[in-house]
Amino acid sequence: MDNLDYLINEIFDEIKNYEKSSNEIPIAYQGVLLYHYTSINGLMGILEEKSFRISQANFLNDSLEIKYIKECVRNTIEGMNIKNSELFDELCDYIGMAEHEFNWDPSFWANNAYILSLSENPDSLMLWSYYSKFDGYNLGIDFYKLLHSCDRDRIINLHGKVIYDEYEQSRRVRDKINGILDIYNKYAACLPDGDLRTIRKHLIERFILKMGIYSLFFKHPSFKHEEEYRLVSNIYLDLNPKFRNSNGVIIPYIQLPIEKGNFLPVKTITIGPKNNIDIAEKGVKNFIQSIGYNSSDIKVNKSKVPLRY
Repeated sequence: MDNLDYLINEIFDEIKNYEKSSNEIPIAYQGVLLYHYTSINGLMGILEEKSFRISQANFLNDSLEIKYIKECVRNTIEGMNIKNSELFDELCDYIGMAEHEFNWDPSFWANNAYILSLSENPDSLMLWSYYSKFDGYNLGIDFYKLLHSCDRDRIINLHGKVIYDEYEQSRRVRDKINGILDIYNKYAACLPDGDLRTIRKHLIERFILKMGIYSLFFKHPSFKHEEEYRLVSNIYLDLNPKFRNSNGVIIPYIQLPIEKGNFLPVKTITIGPKNNIDIAEKGVKNFIQSIGYNSSDIKVNKSKVPLRY
């Protein structure tokens, strides 16, 4: 192997390491409970089916979902004062910075991504309002037990806290840009133009892949009250989507594949703040016991949000 081949192999090793590098999406600690807000019909369906219906990423409640990353990348690049860099200029050209519009479509990365939305907040006024009109329920799930019960032969899962802070979003994007620049600058003086073009292409592709992941975990700051934690499932093999109606819109979804025989690791069920029916708690306990759950393992309680009507 001559020196040029050795250098090229070394560069591609660094590119692989970049691809495997941390996405800096903060994750929950072991044993944490995360909460899924839903209606009474949703609650019964989830528990009876022993699974969650998870929606395609392009069909979530934020109208900027997935595409928000475009604005974040553009703003970050515009704030970086980098000159005389062929890679940076080519990156700008690739995403259309010269025309101030993007040529790449981040929704491409969401086509096979399905999202289970959970919250770190066990009793959120805003989430009671949005998901259940204050009289629904939420399920407290042992998240890592849920994760480990998934059929990992049929699905690949990513998970983490949604990032709402614009500074933190920009910092992560900037770090990933600097990461590819560091690799390129380390070897730019040592390679002929033809090889450098190939290296630039691969580095930009890896950066865009990273942004595809960020597009699933970055949201506009106006949604920060959700305190959302996401399980993102990329499907393959035989998991063909089904469809459901939600507020007049047809939504593609899949059943989160749970290994056969597993019950959902539900630890708590909270009754919404406007559900003042005295027998609601008794009804929940009778229902979960009738479908095989051990009611003594699941704490049923009432929301502490003080709403009368």
